Amino acid sequence: MEIHPYLTSDGIKNQLKLSDSELKELGILVGGMFFNESETIICGTFPPQKEYVQQKGYLHYSSNRNKFWGHIDSIFNAELKFNLYTVEERITNAKKKIEFARKQKIGFIDIFSKVSRSAEDAKDEHLTEPWETIFDNGIFESAFINKSVRQVIFVYKMSKKTFYEKFHLKYPDTEIIPIIKKNNVSPLIVDKITICKKEIYLIYSPIHGNITDDRRRLSLKKALSGFPFR
Repeated sequence: MEIHPYLTSDGIKNQLKLSDSELKELGILVGGMFFNESETIICGTFPPQKEYVQQKGYLHYSSNRNKFWGHIDSIFNAELKFNLYTVEERITNAKKKIEFARKQKIGFIDIFSKVSRSAEDAKDEHLTEPWETIFDNGIFESAFINKSVRQVIFVYKMSKKTFYEKFHLKYPDTEIIPIIKKNNVSPLIVDKITICKKEIYLIYSPIHGNITDDRRRLSLKKALSGFPFR
């Protein structure tokens, strides 16, 4: 079974070569890459082995084939997508992304904390049980309910599907209310839950798939703007 590199403080320190004091200074909370003030959580699945086992400096969506940071660069006129491979450069770039995320009140938490695989590649369909999710280890409660989170953005179909399934199992009496349905202009889908007297919007905004980058970026830009979406 694989353990997510950001599940523990030791994992974070190992990936970014941090001391305890440096980790505290960055303000990253255990369980993902998020902060006390994070209002938006980007929820993915689980990183490919080659991104965190074979090299240091991993941060969410760091693969060259992943389009997330390219979308972010386009939306925010930033220069965060990174295509070089030295450890020092990867770590420097990861810290740059962390500072950007903290400033934008964005955090990253993957739905799976521990996984098995049926094949050693990056495909979500090869992530198999037994696995552990954020609903099994308390991360959902500690990060989503007890912090500043107002919305969750799912960038993969499997992260959304698994989140909804696990949420229904743990909170069977809490209704998921549809707010915005998919249309021909934007793939954005928005639902809402109210838990512990707190409203949280659940947003599906795919970063890959059979749609154009323009539509993906329009969707993600709206999602990041916060509800009501501009």
